[in-house]
Amino acid sequence: MLHESIMTGSVAGWMPGMGGAMMTMMVAGVVLILALFVLIVLAIVWLARRLSAGQPEAPAGDAEQLLRRRYAAGEINDEQFTQQRQKLRER
Repeated sequence: MLHESIMTGSVAGWMPGMGGAMMTMMVAGVVLILALFVLIVLAIVWLARRLSAGQPEAPAGDAEQLLRRRYAAGEINDEQFTQQRQKLRER
């Protein structure tokens, strides 16, 4: 019986003829599980980087609103406000 199991590829007569296919399926399963794990880790890293990157740059229209807020808060004077507003409108 041991001689037959060696010839058919089974292990000690368990599922005759399926030894090679079972091993292939086990290896494929491990590879798929590892690939899924790597994809999950990459997705988490991508999401963390995206969330920690902060706010995207504001559109040009928001720049003038920011300039008005700074002027209203007294952070810049009349001359600075006028110069910077002119530069923004030239773009």
